[in-house]
Amino acid sequence: MSFFQPKIMQWSYSRLKTWEECPLKAKFKFVNKIKEPDSPHANRGLEIHKQSANFLTTPDHPLPETLHNLKDVMHNLRTPAVKAELQVAFDKDWNRVEWFGPTVYVRIVYDILAVDAPYAYVADLKTGKMREEEHLDQLGLYAVGVLAEHKEVEDVETAVLYADHPMQQHKNPLKKEYSRKDFDELRSQWEERAGKMLNDDIFAPRPGHYCRWCSYSKQRGGACPVN
Repeated sequence: MSFFQPKIMQWSYSRLKTWEECPLKAKFKFVNKIKEPDSPHANRGLEIHKQSANFLTTPDHPLPETLHNLKDVMHNLRTPAVKAELQVAFDKDWNRVEWFGPTVYVRIVYDILAVDAPYAYVADLKTGKMREEEHLDQLGLYAVGVLAEHKEVEDVETAVLYADHPMQQHKNPLKKEYSRKDFDELRSQWEERAGKMLNDDIFAPRPGHYCRWCSYSKQRGGACPVN
């Protein structure tokens, strides 16, 4: 008999949010590797992210119709300094490491990143509904990653760009600013929050309103024994 209790070994924002919604769902998805069905909404989002990256990093590439609501923002961001769909990984000391390296602690994907020291700009491109509380939450992790890697940066502007909601960009853009003095506290907050997931070897189910959409739900023929 084995007494080994599996754990989640690395984290990202999406992993952490899944665990916070339901630890058992996180176990099914990230430990047991039970694949969820394809989602048309998720596939659309991936395609629009790809289109955004192509526009920002390929000279003379036309702006796709799916990003028309963001045309002013996207054209302003189209500079040589911009990187799109940038994957970065850090070890426990927040040193940059290889994406699949043996010491990976956290992985972050910047949809749009521009560093022009002492300033940096990070944007998260979203499709579908506006979930402002959740999306603002994610911006803090982007700031930690930028400040950890780019010691020359003192101020980070973060923003959420909603491809499907044009008026949001002009009247009330969702953004938050961070500075170097925020780094230690921000890092501590995220490490404490992620540590709860990384130390979990029980993965207790957390029944709630998320169950109605969960592909692991018993009602959908999934592996969950609770709901």
